[in-house]
Amino acid sequence: IGDYAKSNNIRLTMHPAQFCVLSSKSEDVVSNAFGELNHHCEILDRMGLGKNSVIIIHGGGVYGNKSKALQRLEENILNLPKNTRDRLVLENCEMSYTVHDLLPLSEKLKVPIVIDYHHDSIYESQYPIEHYHERVFNVWIERGIKPKVHISNSIPGIEVSDTKTARRKHSDYIQYIHQPLLNIKFPIDVMLECKMKEQALLRLIQK
Repeated sequence: IGDYAKSNNIRLTMHPAQFCVLSSKSEDVVSNAFGELNHHCEILDRMGLGKNSVIIIHGGGVYGNKSKALQRLEENILNLPKNTRDRLVLENCEMSYTVHDLLPLSEKLKVPIVIDYHHDSIYESQYPIEHYHERVFNVWIERGIKPKVHISNSIPGIEVSDTKTARRKHSDYIQYIHQPLLNIKFPIDVMLECKMKEQALLRLIQK
């Protein structure tokens, strides 16, 4: 699989499930997260894939104190084996951590952030998302990794006034692309998070 991906210029990345949480208060949860991340890293290593094959996780919960949760996240990232840590990427979420929240940690540890524009539209950073573009992408560039972002939309008919739970659900296809993404002037990879997978990409290409 690794040879096929490399010969066909396919970028493979991993996104472990939501139970992979490095900010948890539970030692068992963190231990399980370490095992999960190391397992994903071993798969990518065995496929012979380079640094562009990253492993993406969310910040996790805030547990009533976001600053302490971020401190645990930092400590646990630093305790990961180097080969796993070198593949780790953080993603802003729609419930707990914005790009604004994660950026200081990202810059300190040189752990890149995948900007999820749909998540940002639901749980917005302190400033408009384009305000963070340069700093976010600089971490990727400093690491020599091609930047990557996520896009998706809410299910058609969902309004801004609806609950976060309703708004967070991904639509089958891309109805629109977030304008800040269209303003980026250098190469990045864009992942579509749509229920229809590759069919969503084909429909977007046809547009």
